[in-house]
Parts: sequence; structure tokens; C-alpha cells
Amino acid sequence: MKPIIFSFAFLLFTISLFAQTTLVSYALNTTDTSAADTSQYVNASDFTSSGAGTLTFGASGAYTNNWPTDSVFTSYFEIALSPATGYKLNISEIDFSERRSNTGIRNYEVRWSTDGFATYSILDTVRVP
Repeated sequence: MKPIIFSFAFLLFTISLFAQTTLVSYALNTTDTSAADTSQYVNASDFTSSGAGTLTFGASGAYTNNWPTDSVFTSYFEIALSPATGYKLNISEIDFSERRSNTGIRNYEVRWSTDGFATYSILDTVRVP
């Protein structure tokens, strides 16, 4: 199951429930791609990327090079979340930031899916300044 795809550079990624409780976060400043503060109520995959260069970690977060700049969204960062047995998952907030080079992406989409992206919904399409 791959429920969320992000097409941009992450500096810090946190998903919260009711803006009070962090369900999962990813530090993204070391080579450890696993979820950092995972709630006992959530199963979280590693942070991965596809379609661009090698996933790299630094003081300012995770990044890759060679993102396509056309309008086709084929490169992405991805995490997968699912509720622990006996629970339901209601995500009310997703916090992240992005940055790019002068020749980098111009837009990105935040997408989610519950069926491995056979179908998906676009939460937002963002124009990068």
C-alpha cells in the first residue's frame, strides 16, 4: 500500500492528528530513512524517492537532483501510512517545506491514495516561486 506521494524536496516532514499529536515524523538529515517519532497507532514506511537522482540527506533535509521540469509528474518522494490494527487513521494536517535551485521544478503536487495509486486524489498543486 502506497498512500501518499510527494513531488518536492522535504526539509522536515510531520503528520499530525488534531494539530496536537504528531503521528509520525521524518528527520531527513541523516541516511536513516525510517520514521522518527511514530505513534503506536500508526505504521509508517521508510521515506523513499523515485524518478530523480539519488536520494541524499544533509543538514537542510532530503533531496535529489535531476528532477524533470516538464508538466508530467513522474518523480516523487513517498511515504506510506496505515493505522495499527483496530484503529482508523484520520490525517488532519501535513507539515513540510521545500526549496529548489534556479533550474529546479516549477510545480509539485501532493497526492494520496488508498489502493497503491491505481487511483489517487490530488490534495494540492503548488507553484514553486
